[in-house]
Amino acid sequence: MSVIVMNVILLLIGINVCAWVILEVKQKANTQSSTPYKYRGYEKSLEAVYPNFTVEQIDRICKDTRRLHMQYEPFLQHREAPFKSEFVNVDKRGFRITKDQAEFSPDSRHVNVFVFGGSTAFGYGVADGDTIASGLQDYLRRTQGIQANVYNFGRAHYASTQEKLLFEQLVLAGQIPNIAIFIDGLNEFVHYDGSLAFTNVLQKFFESGDIPPERKILLRLPISKLLIPDRAYRLSLWEDLPDSGQRVDNGPTERNLSKALDRYLANKDRIEKLAKEFGVKTLFVWQPVPVYNYDMTHHLFVRYDYEGSYPQVKAGYTIAAKRLKDGGSSGNFFWAADMQADSKEPLYVSAFHYSPTMSADIAQSIGAQLIDRIAISRP
Repeated sequence: MSVIVMNVILLLIGINVCAWVILEVKQKANTQSSTPYKYRGYEKSLEAVYPNFTVEQIDRICKDTRRLHMQYEPFLQHREAPFKSEFVNVDKRGFRITKDQAEFSPDSRHVNVFVFGGSTAFGYGVADGDTIASGLQDYLRRTQGIQANVYNFGRAHYASTQEKLLFEQLVLAGQIPNIAIFIDGLNEFVHYDGSLAFTNVLQKFFESGDIPPERKILLRLPISKLLIPDRAYRLSLWEDLPDSGQRVDNGPTERNLSKALDRYLANKDRIEKLAKEFGVKTLFVWQPVPVYNYDMTHHLFVRYDYEGSYPQVKAGYTIAAKRLKDGGSSGNFFWAADMQADSKEPLYVSAFHYSPTMSADIAQSIGAQLIDRIAISRP
């Protein structure tokens, strides 16, 4: 009897080991074929968007970017964890290091600028010195003679809702800049339903809390994941799912994308009111994306499946252009989405993330807007 039990145990172990190997191979294949950070497949082409780097340095920048990971952030859900490497560095207080980074807290004798946004503002795929924030600081210091200290609070997946909360937390903690810049557009439509990036993960975590331990073990076995890949369906084996007739249509319809734009404008209004209360000048930048007003024949990642992955971005920008573009040259709103219209060169290091050259161009454009609209001077 003991021999039979032992053989059954060994058989189960063997089956799960084989299932684990198959899952690993499938995950690797899916990552290589679908991720926007498809660096290795484009390594040769990437030399065109990293003109000042060797192939070895490009490889290290890409690897450093892939090694970034998230940590929990109260109220905001997540942020990049502290990180140190040759090209990518994140401070433990939640901002990415810029070139010649000033100390934190901000020095009131200087012009302090906080930059907010998503992963494009953070600068995924470029070195610390090639982010928009670093380029803006260099522009203000070198060409305008302004002792500006720029802090990069861009974070992956962040849209205006999280930026509003982060800005509020900073100023309430006494970290008050002279100027706050909000670079948005892409994530307003990527997360058009208003949910935060890891909401589904948290939902699944709480859902699994009511599942008996023995069932959790069964659900986590490689053979279960292989044979029943949809986790929601695996849960349905044990629990009743909500009636599909009660579900709300949250698809990227024109109505829902318009609602996403309404949410952005409402957040903008609330940020402005809070900034005014603390004496902070603001500039809101509507960022460029490759699927809007850019000659994609020059795009290294033209083969990326935009329509299959994020069709709402192109559709959302069409709606945004109708509502925001006319007001893009007045007040504290800067429509930057058209700045790549005449470009005949590759401007992105991944499906959406800017090259060093594009980051510098955006930084210079923002700097010029600050000079024209806010009339920066030494405090």
